[in-house]
Amino acid sequence: MLAICSNCEKPIVVDAPGWNHCKYCQRTVWIPDPMNPDAAPPPPPAPAPAPEPARVFEPPSRPGAPVPADGPTLEIPWEQAESGRWAHRFFSTLGVVLFRSRRTFSDLPDTPRTFHLMAYGTLVITIGLFTYFLVQAFSFAVLEGAVRAGGSVPSPGPWVTEMLQSMKTAKMDARFFLLSSALSPLMAWILIACTHQLFNAWYFLLTRRKPVPVHRLQRLVCYSYTPWLFIALPLVGLFWFLVVQYRALRQGLQVSRAAALLLITVNLLIINLLMQFWIMVHAALLA
Repeated sequence: MLAICSNCEKPIVVDAPGWNHCKYCQRTVWIPDPMNPDAAPPPPPAPAPAPEPARVFEPPSRPGAPVPADGPTLEIPWEQAESGRWAHRFFSTLGVVLFRSRRTFSDLPDTPRTFHLMAYGTLVITIGLFTYFLVQAFSFAVLEGAVRAGGSVPSPGPWVTEMLQSMKTAKMDARFFLLSSALSPLMAWILIACTHQLFNAWYFLLTRRKPVPVHRLQRLVCYSYTPWLFIALPLVGLFWFLVVQYRALRQGLQVSRAAALLLITVNLLIINLLMQFWIMVHAALLA
């Protein structure tokens, strides 16, 4: 029926008399019944509550799961491209991830990932692998020189001689380590891709639902590899990496302790298999 808005006095079309919404003045107005125009209007209906914003990330529910901290999501310095030079953002992100990993992975943003995110993960792994392989090449050259020198220098021991011989049999000499250091960026990309697929498959198999929080998983993987900068330091880099990735899984995806340890173990096995595969390929090419 056609009626006149009592507020803006413009004609509006309503389905029935009573309280109706005016599309012109955006007000709720009373439209009397033509058969009983003097009837007193009832109280206006209460406004509908505003819908709560949907959560972008819904972690798998389980008893005792840690609840993320309240408040705004953490802004990762590396992703704030407009807030300074890349070196400042890079080192600021190192400090955030390495020394505040609980807060970092609890409040990871769910915004779409960018090129900068993949560049960070590739950069930290590349630097770590490049340094590690150079140290290995230098160590191999020193030990090989000590073995060749014979009695002129202290003997490195029979076990070192056997180790060097087995490494030479597998074609793992100084040239192998130098070539591996040159291929560090490619290895870094492969590591990130494999770890992301592992965590992605785990999330889907556990929850049996889509969509998988791809952006959050990508951030979790790239930032959890930050300790690989120190992978050349005996035990230090590896232990720090295990701690950070454990906290990433626990806080970022609310994984149980057993599941986090299992995923880290499987990830280490995959890394070891990739390295063994590269050794086999290198040996086959030189055969």
